[in-house]
Amino acid sequence: MGRQYDSAKGEPAVMAALAGGATQVEAAKVGGVGLRTVTKRLEDPEYRAAVARARGELLARAVGLLAAHAADAAACLHALLTDGGPAAQVSAARAILEFGGRMREELDINERLTAVEAALREPEE
Repeated sequence: MGRQYDSAKGEPAVMAALAGGATQVEAAKVGGVGLRTVTKRLEDPEYRAAVARARGELLARAVGLLAAHAADAAACLHALLTDGGPAAQVSAARAILEFGGRMREELDINERLTAVEAALREPEE
């Protein structure tokens, strides 16, 4: 089992900075520790995995916020499409067609992947 870093000096700040994309130098400054301390921590595979998990949590929250506001963005595009000037209407139409197609592809791929994963989980008969 690797070292426990939770109570180490500056640890929450260092971990958050690294997960957020800060360089080692930036993370050291934020955490009030030396560069060597950050470098040594990153040599530990468990620590790197913890940073990766923290980064994943940040990304999941960001995706959640984007999803929560997607309907508002679509409504805004719809308003531009129906009430905007010609240039705004063309831009809104282009965005709707482009992103609508991408979203459909993403949904299709996700559905197909889910089906494949379910099939792989089924015991062989």
